[in-house]
Order: sequence, then C-alpha cells, then structure tokens
Amino acid sequence: MRRTTALAVLCLLASSAPAVAGGTTLYGGYSFVSAKGTSDDRVSFHGGDVTLTVPLGARLGLDVDLSHVVGKLDGADGSIDTLMAGPRLSLGAPFLRVVAGGVRSRAGLSVFGVDISAKETDFGLSGGAGLDFRRAKRWGFRVQAEALVTFAEGSTTTDPRASAGVVLRFGQR
Repeated sequence: MRRTTALAVLCLLASSAPAVAGGTTLYGGYSFVSAKGTSDDRVSFHGGDVTLTVPLGARLGLDVDLSHVVGKLDGADGSIDTLMAGPRLSLGAPFLRVVAGGVRSRAGLSVFGVDISAKETDFGLSGGAGLDFRRAKRWGFRVQAEALVTFAEGSTTTDPRASAGVVLRFGQR
C-alpha cells in the first residue's frame, strides 16, 4: 500500500510540475542489484525503479528515487526497497547523481506454513552516472549504473545497481 501511495504522489507531482518548473522528468524502468550474500557470494535482485527529477537550474536538478527489487538470499525470499533524494548534474545526455535516504531490507521464509521474516531499515547512499537518450520531445530512454552503499549496524555494504527504462518529460526545457 505504501509503494502504491508513493508512486501515486510521484505521478501527481510530475503531472502538476509544468506549471512550477519546466523540464521535469519521470523515469520508470527495470532495476538490478547484485547484493552480497552471507557467504560472500553475490545474489541477484530484480525489480523496478521510479525517479522524479525536478530542475533547480540549467544543469542542476533534484532526484527523488523509489526502487523495489526481489531475490533469493540463502534460500529465503528477500527484497530491498529504497527511497532516496539528492542532487543531479546534467551534462547533456550524460548525468551524475548522488542520492541519500532509507534502505529497507527484508528476508523471509515459510516453514510448515509458518512465515518467518526479518526486516531492517538503514541509511543508504547511492552515487553513479547515466545516459539519457532523447527519442522525441516528450520521451526517451535511460541507462544508469550506481553503487548502493548501506550503513547497517556496525557494517557497511556496497552493492552495484543498474537500471534501464523510459523517461517522460513534462514542460519545456
């Protein structure tokens, strides 16, 4: 329910953005995270990513990013949800960004019909770069790669994150 509400708020903000600031973009696409497992092996998580970018100047913008990925971690079902925000520097088609916020990890399994799960919310940072390929005035494609850094109790993990999808533009830029 929270994810649906957050997505609805992002879409509402994007649809009302042309009156406030031209050049607002809404991105949605596939997301992949290669997370470190408990035995130092890598675990693949797959899902989606939504980013609302509001311009703050000619090259500077504010990214609000929401992602949800799922996978299997040592036989248990797992998920990683992020809600982050931060600056974005556009250099034409290429861009750089750093976002910070919450990272919610969940792992769970079912034993004889009994669900057992653990959830943890930590502070995280994600920084990286990407390319926007403009295909028309209002839409295009995006690819990006980042390092997702999570600061958990007494430990820090760094996991690569990549995504690709469609960019919708609202207003003039």
